[in-house]
Amino acid sequence: MTADQVLPRVLLIFVALNPALAQSQADAAPDSVRDAALAKLSLGARVRVVDRQQSLVEGRLLERDSFRLVIAARGTQHVVPVTNLRAVSVGRRAVKHGAISGAIAGGGFLGLLGGGLSSGMCEAADCRNAFNEGFAVGALAGAAIGAVTGMLIGSLVVVWRPHWGP
Repeated sequence: MTADQVLPRVLLIFVALNPALAQSQADAAPDSVRDAALAKLSLGARVRVVDRQQSLVEGRLLERDSFRLVIAARGTQHVVPVTNLRAVSVGRRAVKHGAISGAIAGGGFLGLLGGGLSSGMCEAADCRNAFNEGFAVGALAGAAIGAVTGMLIGSLVVVWRPHWGP
């Protein structure tokens, strides 16, 4: 065989094997991404796991290794093989979001109410700043009350954030 005959055959073999190599790299990449994401999960974290059969397991993460996740849910332990995972979400309480939303809503509502009552009930000769002063007092009180109420409500709500998966 001459060099002119060998080069096309080498190129043909390389092109034929290249999709197989690319596919093996594509298969390995999601596993390494999945393993890195699962390694970041804290033991005791609230997790929601969906497997390839669309089964949902929600509970606390007890154990994890490169082969399985052990989740405590409703008094039982569920073992989910890592190769069977489709998606993993992490749950957190919505305390911060509740406090912010409550402060904005409470401050706005009581601010407007305080401003309206203050300007409507003003009996002084000069009532130009009555609304502003009433709004300021109402907004501060409303924001404090709203923040505390929002924190209490937010502590009852679990917000799920995707950790790994589609």
